[in-house]
Amino acid sequence: MSLTIDLPITVEHTLRKNAEKQGITIERYISSLLTEFDSKKSIEYPESLTENELLQRIQLDVHPTDLEEYYRLTEIFKTGNITLEDHEKLINLNDLIEIAHANRMKYLLELAKLRNKSLEDMVYELGIKRKVA
Repeated sequence: MSLTIDLPITVEHTLRKNAEKQGITIERYISSLLTEFDSKKSIEYPESLTENELLQRIQLDVHPTDLEEYYRLTEIFKTGNITLEDHEKLINLNDLIEIAHANRMKYLLELAKLRNKSLEDMVYELGIKRKVA
């Protein structure tokens, strides 16, 4: 199975660096991380969530004004004319969005397990955009 994910460049560099340290490809490194993550069952839920509860928690939990500001600052960044203050705001908003994506991912994985489907199939079925931010 093949899955393409757009990652922030800093995350990609970190993953590549760690894979290189272990002397393996980035694909193998990420696969081992995901396998290890799944085997540890590190996602702990206070109680079993219903399908409807999982669907609610899968929604991206980022305030619309934060997303608008992120997009605005991204456009400024692309021009190369971003101030230090705006650049810091952009980094903070990027972190906020990444955390929100990570939080929703655990519920998306749980829903995929519940429905006995692959993660990629769930993303497609729910119409989740591959690139929100």
